[in-house]
Amino acid sequence: MKDSVNILFVCGYGVGSSVMLQTVVKKALAKYDFSFDMEHTAAGEVGGFTDWADIYAISKKLLDVVSLDP
Repeated sequence: MKDSVNILFVCGYGVGSSVMLQTVVKKALAKYDFSFDMEHTAAGEVGGFTDWADIYAISKKLLDVVSLDP
C-alpha cells in the first residue's frame, strides 16, 4: 500500500487555475492526517505524469485536450 496519494492539478497553461486549486486543496487536506504529494501542469503535459498521478483534477473544458494514455 502506498504511503501517500499523488494529486495532479491541470489547467490550460499550468500556472493559473491549477495552482490556485492546488493551494486550496493543500490547505483543506492539511487538516487531516493524510499524506499527499501535489503537482500542477498544463493540459498538454499530462502524459508525462500518467505513471505518477493517482488523482487528476481537470476542468471539464479541458477533457477533450487531455490524454491520459502514457
